[in-house]
Amino acid sequence: MSNRRSYYLRAAAACLLTGLSGASAGPLNLSDTPLFLATGVEPNLIMAIDDSGSMDFELLVRANDGAAWWLSSGATSGSGSAACNSKGSFVGCSADGTTDFASPNTINFNNSGDAKNGWKKFAYLFPNGSNTANNSDQRRLVDDAEQHYAIPPIADYAWTRSPDFNASYFNPSTTYSPWPSEGSFTFSDATITATRWDPVYNTSGSTIDLTKDFAGDAGVATTDTCNDTSVKGTGADNYTFRVFTGMTLPVGTCFLPMTGTSSGTQHWQTVVSNGGKGCIIQDSSAKTKACLTSLSSTAYKLLTNTKVAIRYFPATFYLKSTTALPAGYGFKGVTLSGLAPDGTAAPHGEDRRGASVRDGVARPQEDHRQGKVRSEEGLVITH
Repeated sequence: MSNRRSYYLRAAAACLLTGLSGASAGPLNLSDTPLFLATGVEPNLIMAIDDSGSMDFELLVRANDGAAWWLSSGATSGSGSAACNSKGSFVGCSADGTTDFASPNTINFNNSGDAKNGWKKFAYLFPNGSNTANNSDQRRLVDDAEQHYAIPPIADYAWTRSPDFNASYFNPSTTYSPWPSEGSFTFSDATITATRWDPVYNTSGSTIDLTKDFAGDAGVATTDTCNDTSVKGTGADNYTFRVFTGMTLPVGTCFLPMTGTSSGTQHWQTVVSNGGKGCIIQDSSAKTKACLTSLSSTAYKLLTNTKVAIRYFPATFYLKSTTALPAGYGFKGVTLSGLAPDGTAAPHGEDRRGASVRDGVARPQEDHRQGKVRSEEGLVITH
């Protein structure tokens, strides 16, 4: 009985295997959409490249367009700005999508987004002339009646030259390597004494010496005296900064006001103490004169909305007092007085020119030879 049962089982298995051997495998179709979706969804992918004018800005702060908005004295209520502190400041006004409102320790956010009703739009830090062509290595947006100004390089606005507040600014904790060389373009470390304004274009034919001060449209040795003989830079359009009521040029600032005449105030001059204060920007209605300089023992009025060329050292960055300077920097920072926009202690000033120039302390050679420079969208930043 067991032999017969074993025979039948072997026969059944043989028939089954014979049937399977003649079958062909069907195609394997796997769904490319999730099984839990009732209907398929076509892939959606948008690659967008922003080539608008704001891509040329040298600021990226937490505000409209990444710009710094100055709320002028006497701002009107056209955008609700009258509700804010309108004494002249980059700080103190926010928005809720409907109107502006006072907000201490806040970088201004202009609800309307328009440069009008007392709002002035600042977008640049290193004014280097202008050329509106798309292949320009200079500013592509020029000063107009209300906007695209350059922020004065003074301690009050050190935060605009700090990666802690300006996301597009040089960050000492980042290593900026040259861009990959592709196609017809070759990129390498820049020459620190002849740095291009832009890594691709050089339509102006000019470079900047990052070991020198920059004054107007020309470089000047850091040890040269502030006068017309030593400083050859001019206050040509779009090489200047704009000043408004509420601003003060600190004592020691070397500047050239584009106001008055060549026989009057239009000279390179240094701000001197006027009762312990610097050169206060004024309205024409001011009863007293509040700008005292090396030109004369008599003060004069430096009026609001004046173009001013200022001598400054471009290769400078600032950090919050709580942000440590990365190892390898062979110079000391100088703590500034006052507060940053968020109410914290003012940033430390770190001078990449080297302490040997300002502090009389030798700078290590290994730091001096760091010549990596990245120049992007007109912003010269060094490491």
